[in-house]
Amino acid sequence: MAERWLIAGALVSETAPLIARLAQKRATGRAVIGRGPGGRELVVLTIGVGPDKAARRVREALARWSCDRVLSVGTCGSLRDDLPIGAVITARGVMEATGSSEPVSPLVGVREAMITTVRRAVTTPELRAELAAAGAGVCEMEAAAVLAAAGDIPFGALKVVSDLAGAGSDPALAGNRALSMARFKARALLLSQRQLTPALWTVLARRPGS
Repeated sequence: MAERWLIAGALVSETAPLIARLAQKRATGRAVIGRGPGGRELVVLTIGVGPDKAARRVREALARWSCDRVLSVGTCGSLRDDLPIGAVITARGVMEATGSSEPVSPLVGVREAMITTVRRAVTTPELRAELAAAGAGVCEMEAAAVLAAAGDIPFGALKVVSDLAGAGSDPALAGNRALSMARFKARALLLSQRQLTPALWTVLARRPGS
């Protein structure tokens, strides 16, 4: 029997490019189910922003579908100068803010970094430095919650850097909140199409267990 993976992303702009590549797809609630590389069945779930929604919706999905692996995907903010916008990383560990980290299995063939899950966007150099000093390479808002909801199911994370998380002002995201959010979603869509989705398809194309 083919593997089934649950792939959880916060925004439609992060999950839509994945869904577009699925074969034999069908929608059910917040999820779209279809076939990916290697014959795997993929349950692509849009979970919303933040750890509370992520945990609740992943638990609900896992109560409905038995899955062999859970993957947290989407955008993240870079906390290191050597991780520019567009860089794709896989988690070698996940932490909450500056707390202790939990090691996870990185995806083969992808650059590794420590992920920290925060509840608010990182917008100041001081917070950026604090998180980096704790060992984090990137920050985002869902991975730790998805990991906790996965329980004993193997977990991984694949993220693409969308911003520099407090390293300086980002002219593309300036202006009022509605305008900056629209620009961010457009950027997230482009990064998911060009970087994140191709990287995930390469991972999925490897034989199970490799």
